[in-house]
Amino acid sequence: MSFIGKRSAIGLYCWAMILALIGSSSAGHGQAVPFVGSPGGAGQYYDADVVAFDETTKIWGFTPDFFMFSEDISVNNCSSRLAASHNRGLRLIQIVGTSKYTLEQVRDGAADAAIITKAKCYNGHKDIVRVFHEMNGNYSGNWGQKDPSIYIAAFRHVAKIFKQFAPDIQVWWTPNVWGNPPYNIDPQPYYPGDDYVDTIGLDGYTTASSNFAARDIFSNRRGVNLGGMTIPDCFGIVAGTMGGRTAGTKPLVISELGVDNRLANPGAASPSVSATTQAAWMTDLFAWLSSKPFGARLTGINYWNRSPYTIRDGAALSAFRTGVAKFRAAYR
Repeated sequence: MSFIGKRSAIGLYCWAMILALIGSSSAGHGQAVPFVGSPGGAGQYYDADVVAFDETTKIWGFTPDFFMFSEDISVNNCSSRLAASHNRGLRLIQIVGTSKYTLEQVRDGAADAAIITKAKCYNGHKDIVRVFHEMNGNYSGNWGQKDPSIYIAAFRHVAKIFKQFAPDIQVWWTPNVWGNPPYNIDPQPYYPGDDYVDTIGLDGYTTASSNFAARDIFSNRRGVNLGGMTIPDCFGIVAGTMGGRTAGTKPLVISELGVDNRLANPGAASPSVSATTQAAWMTDLFAWLSSKPFGARLTGINYWNRSPYTIRDGAALSAFRTGVAKFRAAYR
């Protein structure tokens, strides 16, 4: 999903999320890194906003599994984040971007000292790092829509350092949905290779719409139908072999997902809130997920709980809780 209107391209940001996890996933480099804890919730935390995360967890009624936060490659607040998450029995997802260094500089080792310091902090922990996510978006700063060969080299360099100094960590590759260039483009040329990726993810969001059909709800947030590409369409491609770039067997995750809570008018300046609309979307969303479209490979979803995707009241909350329960049951 775009950072536009939501967060700056780099730096810490805050949202509350839910991650429904099922089963375990296989990591690359000959290691198996299972998901720990029971299937349940997860959330993003930003300093004092831990309180907001805890309150959201209470409202949703789920025991969280994860915190997620974003941080520049040159910054290291790992210790405090790990403490906040592990003290709650959670694992940590870190999104790593770069504003201080170009991809070429990362590839050539200019950021190694900072990366090594960050990686060492995760040693002994089974946490997750999302390296240069949404690389196919033109909003992703120093790593968005750059030369694929340079992106791949930089990604591999970062992944190797993390695996060297924190061998239990999982590395996620997570593009955004695509279909409306130049805003976002096909990410397949950016895939770093199975030896450097543990899990393949996809970020995507709905828009306000009156159409609740299971495939139609997964359009992108700008009201464009992705040139005919929906989240299931995009996910079907990255779940495949991507033109021989992957064996097509990696675990999968919906790394960011949101269901719009507004009425059917994407262009409205101040759209009304419609819990009924959101509840209907929730029902179709989890019906699709529970159909196991990728078999046992789908390991979980991250739900973005920031406006306009917040789950606001009883109807949507009930559909959400019912959907997550159905989703969990399908993968047990």
